[in-house]
Amino acid sequence: MKKVWSLILVTFSLFIVGCSDDDKMPADADDNFITALTLTKEGKSYDAVIEGNDIVMTVPYTVDLNGATASMVYTPSAKILPNPQTVTDWDSEMIFRVTSFNGKVNEYTYKVIKSEIESDGDVILKSQADVDAFAETKVTVIKGNLIIGDNAENAAAINNLEALSGIKEITGSLQILNNYKGEALDGLAFTKVGGIQFGTKETTSACADTYRFRLEQLQEITGNLELNNNAVQFIEFDNLTKVEGNIYIKDDALTTLYFPKLTEVGGDLDLSDNSVVNREYGTSDIKETPLTQLEFPALESVSGKFSVKMPSDNFQSLKLPKLQTAGEIDIFVGWQFKTLEIPEISEVNGDLLLSARAETTGYGWNWNQTLEKIVGLNNLKQVKGTVTISDFSAMPEFPNLSSLSLVGGIYIANLAGLGVSGKGSIDLSNASFQSFNDVDPFIHIEGMAFDKLKTKDDLSNVKIDMPITCYDDRNRPEVNFKKAGAFTCVFGFTNVATNSKNLPITLEEILGDVYIMVQSCTNKSIDLSNIRSVEGNFFFNSSLAKSVDFSSLEKVGGYFCLQSIGGKGLNLDKLQSVNMSRANNSRAIESEDRRKGLFIQSLSEISLPELESVGGLCGFQNYTGLSCPKLKSVSEKLHLNAAPNCPQVSFPALNSVPNIKIENNGKLSDFSTFATVIENGSVTDGNWEVTGCAYNPTWQDMKEGRYKPAE
Repeated sequence: MKKVWSLILVTFSLFIVGCSDDDKMPADADDNFITALTLTKEGKSYDAVIEGNDIVMTVPYTVDLNGATASMVYTPSAKILPNPQTVTDWDSEMIFRVTSFNGKVNEYTYKVIKSEIESDGDVILKSQADVDAFAETKVTVIKGNLIIGDNAENAAAINNLEALSGIKEITGSLQILNNYKGEALDGLAFTKVGGIQFGTKETTSACADTYRFRLEQLQEITGNLELNNNAVQFIEFDNLTKVEGNIYIKDDALTTLYFPKLTEVGGDLDLSDNSVVNREYGTSDIKETPLTQLEFPALESVSGKFSVKMPSDNFQSLKLPKLQTAGEIDIFVGWQFKTLEIPEISEVNGDLLLSARAETTGYGWNWNQTLEKIVGLNNLKQVKGTVTISDFSAMPEFPNLSSLSLVGGIYIANLAGLGVSGKGSIDLSNASFQSFNDVDPFIHIEGMAFDKLKTKDDLSNVKIDMPITCYDDRNRPEVNFKKAGAFTCVFGFTNVATNSKNLPITLEEILGDVYIMVQSCTNKSIDLSNIRSVEGNFFFNSSLAKSVDFSSLEKVGGYFCLQSIGGKGLNLDKLQSVNMSRANNSRAIESEDRRKGLFIQSLSEISLPELESVGGLCGFQNYTGLSCPKLKSVSEKLHLNAAPNCPQVSFPALNSVPNIKIENNGKLSDFSTFATVIENGSVTDGNWEVTGCAYNPTWQDMKEGRYKPAE
């Protein structure tokens, strides 16, 4: 029994001791947290922000925290190392280790952020005293515009900007006004600005003493860069990578433009001098500015328009080695320009215009004669506008556009070198054409000869306007398109051998108008035998061609006018109809009868064996013979004129025509071919007129069967 009681007593004692130990355990024995830190120095207190295990102390960059007094709140039962009360270097990052009562460790990282001192609103510094005084504010970020100077006529000069060296960012624009007299911008070291104005696009800066505009530390402009001044010689942005707005630079004194790291422009990039050039009339007032070359070695994209207009003869080189995309491109240069490199350009979302100064003199036109090659365009895939290349007369080869898959229009002019090099091939073989900005797709070539035009076969939506010029049996251009939206062509032949190979046109079908003019081609045959149909108007003029072959042509939807055709050969063996009603949407041409239906002026015999109907007027002139055996109807008038050597005309199937006029057919005396339209009432009294013929029957004569003179 004693043993049992002894065991009970021992157990009770242990229980009492255990309860005593629990009473000494703190409630936060498992906690190891820092909840607050305040540093005080020179009477000013700064509170840290604690997020997770980071203690972040943010103070102005002018504040030195070393030696500050610390007040830290952490778990009361925990231990902390290092002891905040013993720390003096509060400007450095450190680790605080908090150990709970139960031995669990938690680490906090203390960090210091030195914040900028900001100024809200615009800062206006009108004088040197204002500039110097601003330095005392220690402001590093201006939340507004920084306006330096005064445009007042007698404003005191500002000569030095060193006092502004602490500014790191301007959210608005830097504006430099007329009383700034410093030679450079030494002292400005900000890295980001909302915009820069040294003059504006509309107004030239009057600052005449500043010859160097350099912002070496600037990395980004969130708005526009506008520099319009005629005194600055050096414009340098060593570290600028991005301009979100526009760049506009106009400066007649410029010798150096330096943007080595600029990769992106969010708006337009416009560089020009003060030259005045009227491209249409070839007149100009050229400023011979000192700038000789431009290069943007890192530029990859310009979202707006990239424009360089430097017609001075001193400007000779433009290099854009990495430019890939642009909203538009307009490059206009002078007579002595030699180097153009844009090897990576692949996409232009508007027009691509590459041209040179052209001026007319008493002896003709002057064009650039020094640019021999455009380096690039072989990677060009799409232009959502017009590609224009013009007025470079020394260029022997056309740029390689074989990668071009989408374009609005092609304009090529005055590339005389293509006509003499034997390498004048224009490759558009992969290009599809589309309307952009309400401009219908087109190909326009003028003022030059070329050897080959390679396109897709079907250009049904494309208006084509081009010359075919041959010199001494050279430059016989090859074309392969079979369909076109419209076709205008001027044939020119000089010293071409009479028996040389005819010039074939592969065109078969035109959905709009055709205009063909043949000049300087004595005794030369013109082969248009592939053309089967024209849905619009068809005008053809040639006074010297030996023959003209339209042997496949079956129908013309508008008027059909063949004018001044000499020689003996005119082949229209398959022509069935000319229908003026289809020409309502054709281009406007002066209103004359010969362009209101079918009109043929030829010194040879005219035979139209398959022609059945003519909408509008049907007129023939200067023929030696005339036969239309299947012609049944003419909707307005049949007019035969000025054929003194034609003894007979034949219209045996004609049964419908409201009016007939025949004049000056001196040998014509038999009108029996018109008996049907008189007898069936198609031609009524007053709508029959015959004059100047061997026999001039009246309508009554015809009505009474006197088709020939009495024997």
